[in-house]
Amino acid sequence: MGMAHRRPREHEYLLAGMLRHAVCGRVMSPAAGPGGSRIYACRAGCPWVLVAAPLERKLLLRALVRAYAALYRIGRRGPMVFDGLAPEPRTPDDGVAVSVEEARRWQQCAPLNRRGMLRVAFLRVDIDEHGQARPVWRHRTDGGGRPGGDGRRRPS
Repeated sequence: MGMAHRRPREHEYLLAGMLRHAVCGRVMSPAAGPGGSRIYACRAGCPWVLVAAPLERKLLLRALVRAYAALYRIGRRGPMVFDGLAPEPRTPDDGVAVSVEEARRWQQCAPLNRRGMLRVAFLRVDIDEHGQARPVWRHRTDGGGRPGGDGRRRPS
């Protein structure tokens, strides 16, 4: 007799509400996969599914690297300003500059709150037709910037 597999709990899905399947445009929903595994599934006729753990680990690592860079001035010249004074000039598309707003978000996020870390880092994560995650970074949309995922301009 095999072991019973428990159904994953909603709070275990770190990217719930953040994944969007770029092909059909729907938000991917948390679901229980074979053997009780955690997956994200596109519903309403779209058969696309993703295993949760590898994607969550990859994006969490990227969020942690950004948090470290933002909080400890990695890649920046000059002092960080957190006390409401004017921040240093930044280039919206450089991906390294840290706004005062972003620094405050990271300071307020508990490092062990994995779901919170992902939400501070990303507005959403688009899943392309090949199953690749294309995160839309929150810091690249601060200050009226356009969400583009990687901050680079694309030819029209």
